[in-house]
Amino acid sequence: MNKLMIAAATFAACAAAEAADFQIGVYCLKENARTEQHIKDIRDCHVDFVYGIECTDRKTLDLFAKYGLKAIVHGVYRNWWGGHKKLNGKLAETIPPQVVEQGAATMKATGADVHPAVSMIAIGDEPSALDFPYYNDFVERLHRILPHQVPHLNLHPCYPPVEADFGYTGATNYYEYIDKYMKNVPLDYLSYDHYLYCKSPRQSGMGPFLRNFKIVADACRRTGRRLWFVPQVNTHKAKVVITEQKLRYQANMAMAFGAETLVWACWTKGWWTMNVLDENGAKTVQYDRLKHVNAEIKGIAPRFMEFRSVDTRLVGFEKHPDWLKGSDSTSVAALDGGFFRQLKADDGDALVVGIMTDRRGVPSRKALYVVAAEDPWDESPKVRTVSFEGAGKVTAFAANGPVPLRRTADGRRYAFDLKSNGAVLVVFEM
Repeated sequence: MNKLMIAAATFAACAAAEAADFQIGVYCLKENARTEQHIKDIRDCHVDFVYGIECTDRKTLDLFAKYGLKAIVHGVYRNWWGGHKKLNGKLAETIPPQVVEQGAATMKATGADVHPAVSMIAIGDEPSALDFPYYNDFVERLHRILPHQVPHLNLHPCYPPVEADFGYTGATNYYEYIDKYMKNVPLDYLSYDHYLYCKSPRQSGMGPFLRNFKIVADACRRTGRRLWFVPQVNTHKAKVVITEQKLRYQANMAMAFGAETLVWACWTKGWWTMNVLDENGAKTVQYDRLKHVNAEIKGIAPRFMEFRSVDTRLVGFEKHPDWLKGSDSTSVAALDGGFFRQLKADDGDALVVGIMTDRRGVPSRKALYVVAAEDPWDESPKVRTVSFEGAGKVTAFAANGPVPLRRTADGRRYAFDLKSNGAVLVVFEM
């Protein structure tokens, strides 16, 4: 880890919070949604930070500080979005070193760099791997001038149509794309978006969704980076309804793969429709849905963050063989580990299990984050029993507190109930 990554690691999940805090952000806040009541509503939705506030909007930043919100600011540099063949590999021409220095110096002169609400500076979205070497210089140059700020950079997902023409991102496949990010960009996190419910309920497919999680999660574990995930609360087509269960599914799946920050897209219109607020700044039905799910995340987060993710396994996906296609993953009927055995749903249906170790390094504490993964489309919710054999003292927790564990008839197994798209954290103390 170079000096910049060490410095970046001192900044609260890159959103000015303690590194052991789970962070929730949202994208986009239009000018007509920046009254004090609007800002209070954001905080009441259990949101910690917002992407997309101009660094010159002192009034909004002051309101953010009043309500304990953080901002990822833009306007320091021109908006840079990759994915265009005519632009890829030309970041150094568009934002050359002198522009990086001028922008940082201007922000410093205004005092925005030390404003208590400002935690990050937007420097790009979905860049080409051709630009990663220059991002190394960009980030280090920016850090020298603004040591209290961390750059924000979000990466491409790996939808099949994108990877079919992956040459435009400067890599032959998504594995290479992520490897080049890890080798070249001196940031201590990896952020990416993947929209499962883009235009129709099954357009993208579960295989690529799972594959994307696997590739980025494994890379973060190898390199000690934190994983950020951008799920959707809006949709490309209004007829595709993002229900509360779909929000819950995205959040819990991300956490099973080790995500420690979620950034929902979008609060107000940045792209697409059915955002949390409408074009007039009024709440849509998505507000209460997101508030419920965010509250659940915050409920489990303190215990979840006592552990760090070391692996993620699929259980019972044999019932959904199409979901494994293109996932680069395999499934087992029951999962065995060093501190547990034969974990499965009694109906044999799909679970995603995050395997975790104590974040402080206490070897006697382990955990599993168990997600009911069989109903991503919110079509047939149910409650099933999950059972397993476990060693030592075993306890379980969900968003609303402890989960009762019962013994099975043979006395050998623990069991608990789990609703579709829900999650339970099982803790083992040897």
